Amino acid sequence: MSRLPAGEWSALESGILRWQNRKCATAAGIRLRDWN
Repeated sequence: MSRLPAGEWSALESGILRWQNRKCATAAGIRLRDWN
């Protein structure tokens, strides 16, 4: 794991988490639409 300053790492991590949340929310929305 590369050594990043804490601020840079937290920004990178939060960006990844936001991307994953958006991806999961999109998948959930498609699934809900298919069920209804």
